[in-house]
Amino acid sequence: MMPVRSRFLLLLGFLLSACSQVPEIHYYVLELPHQERTNAADSSGWSIGVRRFVVSPPYDQDRLAYRVGDASPEIDFYAYHRWAAPLGDMLEAATAAGLESTPGVREIEPRVSGRQYDAFLDGRLQHLEEIDLEGEQLIRLRLALRLTSAAGEELWSEVLEGEGSTQTDQVVVIVETMRSVLESTLAEARPTLARALRQATAGPD
Repeated sequence: MMPVRSRFLLLLGFLLSACSQVPEIHYYVLELPHQERTNAADSSGWSIGVRRFVVSPPYDQDRLAYRVGDASPEIDFYAYHRWAAPLGDMLEAATAAGLESTPGVREIEPRVSGRQYDAFLDGRLQHLEEIDLEGEQLIRLRLALRLTSAAGEELWSEVLEGEGSTQTDQVVVIVETMRSVLESTLAEARPTLARALRQATAGPD
């Protein structure tokens, strides 16, 4: 019969070996570069505070979501690939960066407590996911935005939808594709936001 000490050392060795084989967890950020301002007249434009975004379930967690098949009702999550921060916080900052070159905007930033703003931007992420197809990974984004004045009047609202794809299952490339889809989708929203700000500035006819 094996001595107690020998059994303990054998068990300890087994546990250490098992722990060394646990896959490394990878963390990702969703960031957009700041836009270059080209319109000097915007120095007299709107100051906008971006409130923390709401993220609809089941995307309101740190694990990245994916589906296998375009029409599949089943959603799954990566075990070892996770967001480095809550999606609502990262989208707040990324959306501010993606919209800051909008004509009529003097400044747009994640809302700072105690600072005065002309308007507030709220958002809800309805979905951001990878869809695995044969030989392709499809990325889909749906983001609802709403701008209100400091007095609470709705100035602009829009549901943004974006799509992209990649031919690799490397998660870092998939996240980069998500970032690219978000950036291009926000760029498409800038003209309608600018028009809404012009109308709000001009006031009723």
